[in-house]
Amino acid sequence: MWEKFKGIFKMRKVFLLITITLIILLSSKGYAQEYDLEISVIVKDDLIAGESNEYKLFIENLDYETGQEEINAEIEYWIKKDGEILASYPKTTKADFKKQRTIKRTYKFREGGEHEICAEIKEINYPDLKEDNNLVCLKVEVKGEEKESEEERIEEEEEPKEEEEEELKEIIKEEEVKKNSSFNENTKTPTPTITGQTTREYKSKEQNLKPVFIGFFVVLCISLILIIIFKKSKI
Repeated sequence: MWEKFKGIFKMRKVFLLITITLIILLSSKGYAQEYDLEISVIVKDDLIAGESNEYKLFIENLDYETGQEEINAEIEYWIKKDGEILASYPKTTKADFKKQRTIKRTYKFREGGEHEICAEIKEINYPDLKEDNNLVCLKVEVKGEEKESEEERIEEEEEPKEEEEEELKEIIKEEEVKKNSSFNENTKTPTPTITGQTTREYKSKEQNLKPVFIGFFVVLCISLILIIIFKKSKI
């Protein structure tokens, strides 16, 4: 009898331990619960180049239950044009929610045409059941003038440059013709004023040099006299 009682007591003890373990596992939602999160981009109004435009990032918990713990998610978002991410992107933002969260963002497009607004769920504090709805790209049409490519603008700038070069060539030719005609006129009839000026300058130079030569001659004579006197005094 005692051995049977011991066996029943052991069975009850094991059953109690299993029950307590199950209760702990079920109550720990923070580690056992899984959710399915979905991200989407919403644009309601027309997008216009050169103006501030609003778009929204919308994240939703598709497995929402009343009384559940708060979800912490990190979202990365960016805008693309012709497959290339625009300057200052990508950016990140954080969202704390239980059922859903809407995040407003604004951007001023520099040019018109087709763009893509993209968003992706990067990190969450719970396991995500499906990851195929964690990334979204919405194609939008921005109203405004299409920005010209660099090659087109270079070609447009080169056209007036060629015309300017031709005008410069014509101006240079006209100046050369004027110079040649003036040179021919000068060689045929030399002006007397220029020759007169040169002769006057030459005479003035001669007059200025005469006293210099006279002074030099006087100094030379005095020095010779002093040398002779010095020699005689020694003798």
